[in-house]
Amino acid sequence: MASPVSHPLISVIVPAYNVGEKLEETLRSLAGQGPKDDSRFEFLIVDDGSRDNTLEVAKAFAATDPRFKVLHQRNRGCGPARNTGLDAAAGDWVGFLDGDDILMPGTLDKVLKLGAEPDVNWIFGSYAEFTDHRDGAPAPTTPEGLETRIPEMPPTGTRMRAFDWMKDAIDRHHWVHYCWIQFARRSWVEAHHFRFPPRNVFHQDIFWTADLAAENPIMVFSRDIFVAYRVWSASTSNSKKPRVGKRQGYSYMHIIRSIVRLANRLRPEHPDVADALIRHAAFETRHFYGILHHRAVPADRKLMAKVWCPEYTPALFWQGLPKTGSGIWFAVKFGLTLFKYRHC
Repeated sequence: MASPVSHPLISVIVPAYNVGEKLEETLRSLAGQGPKDDSRFEFLIVDDGSRDNTLEVAKAFAATDPRFKVLHQRNRGCGPARNTGLDAAAGDWVGFLDGDDILMPGTLDKVLKLGAEPDVNWIFGSYAEFTDHRDGAPAPTTPEGLETRIPEMPPTGTRMRAFDWMKDAIDRHHWVHYCWIQFARRSWVEAHHFRFPPRNVFHQDIFWTADLAAENPIMVFSRDIFVAYRVWSASTSNSKKPRVGKRQGYSYMHIIRSIVRLANRLRPEHPDVADALIRHAAFETRHFYGILHHRAVPADRKLMAKVWCPEYTPALFWQGLPKTGSGIWFAVKFGLTLFKYRHC
């Protein structure tokens, strides 16, 4: 029997939309973090207006385990669903797990050890991927046989200021944004009013991670695999539909605009951090170019080219790009592509 505590030590928020087929595996991985009477943990399932049996699966699971709570909202997107969970969370620490992924055994106990020092506000772990072949094979339940996707992660227990981590990671083109390998101290989150964007845009993790990093907290890292990330064809981010390409294009414009604004805010006191952020904005521009050139339909290309991020001036763009042959070639190619689609 677990020792009772007056309130949860960790809240894990699970945004769930039309994942009824996979949700039970996800919830089992949470339940396996400890016995049902382990009041150190609470699990908040936020059904985002699902049209399948997601809500029914969540309620059935919560009926047998008091650590699970089910929240329901109209369909507003993953970020707003996470915000709903944050508003309801009671734990000292908050983390996220997507409704089709797997939390590795013992992860939450590791988080409590990593966050034992009171000056630590942010914890990062690693993750691995597994492919869902839709053949009925179960998801992995242990990290054995899985390969980390972040081999550059600092050694377990490493303490670092967020600015130092961010500059180093950006220079290596490996600034990891995924919110589901992070845990943040909730009192710190609430003190700074951190939340995800209220609108439904892709890659909302980037906004969350950039906002938290901008406060330069003390971080602690772990090379242990916290999450097994499911790669499957039904994932919205893998969709080739034109409307998805349009949303992704506008999402990247929003991302680049936000990064540039953050760089401008930090520049007076932290010019080195601002320069790193501009380099990252240039890196994200490559993703936008790929969507603009290969995935958007002609009408959307023209509109996106016309409303291209006004804060991201040619001077800033040039500042952020590497002064190499490939960097210069990309600058020329991107500029010509924007000109072409604006005037087609």
